[in-house]
Formats: sequence, C-alpha cells, structure tokens
Amino acid sequence: RMQSLRALALLVLVSGVTGQLAEAGGHFRYATMYWAKTSDPLHNTVEITVESAWRRSYSATYFTEAFENGGTVLKINGKDSPVVMFGDGKSQFLDEVKVVAFSEEEDWVLGNQTFTHTYATPNNRGDPWMVSFKGCCRVAGIVNNPDDGMTDMGDPSWNMTTKIDLLEATQSLRIVSLPVVHWDAMSAELQSFELLPSGFPHGTRLKWRQ
Repeated sequence: RMQSLRALALLVLVSGVTGQLAEAGGHFRYATMYWAKTSDPLHNTVEITVESAWRRSYSATYFTEAFENGGTVLKINGKDSPVVMFGDGKSQFLDEVKVVAFSEEEDWVLGNQTFTHTYATPNNRGDPWMVSFKGCCRVAGIVNNPDDGMTDMGDPSWNMTTKIDLLEATQSLRIVSLPVVHWDAMSAELQSFELLPSGFPHGTRLKWRQ
C-alpha cells in the first residue's frame, strides 16, 4: 500500500509539473544553428552553436529568468526539454545558455550555447551527420508550421536540422535575421535596396515587393 501511495504521489507531482508547463504557454521564439570544425587535425571535432530566443516572462521549474545583460546563464527546459541530437546517438540539453540580449518590454531573451562534439568518422558512412535541435513548445501565436507537432494549446514543437560532412566542408553558413527596412506605403510598388547577405557577392541588390 505504501508503494502504491508513493507511486500515486509521484504521478501527481509529474502531472503537476507538466500542467504548469502547459498552462504557462510555450516559451520558444526562434533559433539558428551553425557549426565549424576545430583546428584539431587528428580528430573529427566540431563546435555547434545554437543561438535561441525565448519568452523572458516564462516561469517553470529549472528555468531561470535573465535580469542582467551579459554573463547570465540559463538552463532551458520545457514540456519537451530542448535538446541537441548530434546524429550519432549522443545528445545534450541546453543547460548553459549565455544571455547576449534581452527586452523586458518586448518579453524576449536571446542567448547562445556552443557544443563541442567529436565524431568517430568525418561523415556517416558516406552520408552527412544529421544534427537536430528540437523541443516544445513555441510561444502561443507563433504558428508558422502548424502541421508539425501541434498541441492542444496550439503551441507546436520544433525540429531544426543541419548536416555535417567534414569531407565536404569545414563550416556552415550562419543564418541571421535580415534588417528591417521601412518606406512610405504610398511610394512605388516595387522597391529595391542594397544588402550584403552572407554567401552573395559584394553589393548584391535584393528586390522587395510590397
């Protein structure tokens, strides 16, 4: 009987934590992931960086909010705790996310964590190593992929991937947000402006249509 009571108490505790996470809503906003081979010539070692943004007001067990910019380290959890899976059977949670920026007014915090990982071979038997960053849940209202892992709360899970083949490349491109460009709504329909996106020749002109 005592074991049954302990099992029931544990079930109630787990259910309470899960309910707390669900009721609080999602806290993931967006992320980008990039990698580079280290200078070690004898091993297939890479550094994988996950730069991620989260809802700052989110509050749940093991989640520490950032109140100061710089030097603050977060341990991120969630309904499905965010995890980086390296593709070779190994994985690691986001437990040392260094805060680089935040906004109390707009309710977000941005941080990054770099993982150092060594593969046994440069690729996976001729195919790239598939690295994934996944978890749950996104901030409610951000539903740009509604068919992927929707929950009852409308907070979908996410699954970002990148490929690593050290026989083909020594680093990946780093994806960052494009700048915000403003112009008069009454101006010409077709506008053009000059950007310097990564991977494009200098002075590449991108056209933006209203």
